[in-house]
Amino acid sequence: MAARDTDRQAYGGPAIIPTQWQLIKLARDAERAAERGVETTTFPEAMQGIGIGWESKAAAARRRRERDAAVAVEVLRTPCATCEAGDGEQCRTKKGWVAEQPHVGRQREAEATVDARLGYLDINPVAVPDA
Repeated sequence: MAARDTDRQAYGGPAIIPTQWQLIKLARDAERAAERGVETTTFPEAMQGIGIGWESKAAAARRRRERDAAVAVEVLRTPCATCEAGDGEQCRTKKGWVAEQPHVGRQREAEATVDARLGYLDINPVAVPDA
């Protein structure tokens, strides 16, 4: 709970939850290494560099919701080139009605801004140079 709403890198990056079989394998490997007199490592050190493929479904869903919420806020901050909606205004249709969804260009620009700010490439957190 301490990592909520903070810089995740200070807590080891995105939530990665190993399966029980992965934990058992790590424990057995550590036992075998200890029997041979080989120095072992801690769990966070062992998990360093493990790919995002091990992220739990709940963590991925939470991260997706956080990104979507940030994009929704950023859309209203981004001016629309199609309907000329300004800061804080929703997009409008050609007949002047409020559009249900923002125009694609405005949406994509907001997504790119949020992804750069969060250090995401697509929806996967990766190092983004000069972000």
